[in-house]
Amino acid sequence: MASNRTVKELAKYVSQEYGGITPSTGTPYPCTQQQIDTYTMTPYCDQGNGNIMPEYDAICMLQAFLNPNVLPTPEVTAALHRIAYGMSIKDNWYPDIVIKAMHDIDTAFFMGLLRGSVRIQWVDRSRIIEEYGPHCASHLGITQYIHTGCTSILLNLQPILGDMRSPRQRMWQCLFHELIHAFSLRVCPHTLGGTAYDRSKGPGWQGGHGYMFRTCLLAIEERTKRYFDGFCIATPEDTDDYRSLN
Repeated sequence: MASNRTVKELAKYVSQEYGGITPSTGTPYPCTQQQIDTYTMTPYCDQGNGNIMPEYDAICMLQAFLNPNVLPTPEVTAALHRIAYGMSIKDNWYPDIVIKAMHDIDTAFFMGLLRGSVRIQWVDRSRIIEEYGPHCASHLGITQYIHTGCTSILLNLQPILGDMRSPRQRMWQCLFHELIHAFSLRVCPHTLGGTAYDRSKGPGWQGGHGYMFRTCLLAIEERTKRYFDGFCIATPEDTDDYRSLN
């Protein structure tokens, strides 16, 4: 196990009981309170953050932005270095780190398109069960469609932080996974049936991971592996499915 701390200890600095997430508490990461609030408290934009487009155009746009043969802008490079620092913290980290890094992750991987379009929250497993049914109790995260271009991401405390192999790695993998869902729904909300939780499909139903999801994952993972010491955002259990792009 990567940490001997309990889930309760790890979750301390994402709890309102301890004042919520602030730059001066929890895991050290260079960010502002406004950047934290943008992904946790700021009201949604009316129609998400920008225009809607066909899946093919969205995939090409993201692939061009992440093109490994093109040097990132200074802004993106700086964001990548800060994320690399955050991911390198192996001791005294808390789950607030993924929220604090969101502004940089959005900048470095999603062109800043998620600002005003996604809200992220760590929640207890009991809330997942209450809102989405017992079949979702072990889900690491759930991306919920709110309205055109906007989503809510719930990160499930117990299964992520209770992972016996590497809760820190599982946390980062889950965040990227759910952000790909959020990105897909931000630019292509017509993909709802295949990318996000949909109550109309019945309790516990989670959308599939179609061509757009898998293609975006591979493009993003190429950058994470290059800048974050070979880090793979697909879990070992998921790898076969995500790499089959037939």
